[in-house]
Amino acid sequence: IESSIPIHGIGMQMHLVASAPIDFESMQENIQRFGDLGLEVQVSEMDVQIAGLSGTTEENLQTQKELYRKVVGTCRVEPNCDTVIFWGFTDKYSWIDDVYGPDDPLLFDENYLSKPAFDGVTQALKEGLSINDYATLFSFGGLPLSTEGAEPLDILSNIGFKLGYSEERADPIWTAYRI
Repeated sequence: IESSIPIHGIGMQMHLVASAPIDFESMQENIQRFGDLGLEVQVSEMDVQIAGLSGTTEENLQTQKELYRKVVGTCRVEPNCDTVIFWGFTDKYSWIDDVYGPDDPLLFDENYLSKPAFDGVTQALKEGLSINDYATLFSFGGLPLSTEGAEPLDILSNIGFKLGYSEERADPIWTAYRI
């Protein structure tokens, strides 16, 4: 910026490990700091690994829900943070399993059913929205277009989301909107 090189925004990759401490105050301060420089911020590649937690499955899913809610809520309240991109849609096709071993890091389980994490995201997004707001709720990178007979995008469509697709990026992105 000081060198007059045009920078319009930054992406904050958000591959979280639930068993590691996360400093949300620092995250919000960084988003604000970038905003003070006139930059937009996008939370990108969000997923939350829970395999390393020692609680019951339900406790671990609640921890995951809270982490998703806090990240999305932090972005939601900062005017220069305009996008959250989830790095996948369903645990069935998560990259985490291939790299780190079995885990359930995403918003929908292997049967395409929403998990508590989905509720955490929607809670964070609903806070402060009016009935007339048309808000981007989800962006999914790496989403398979067809998955063994089940269409993830049909599932989103069936629960009230309008879908958009962008090929402007090297890795095309689906975006789901809800009124």
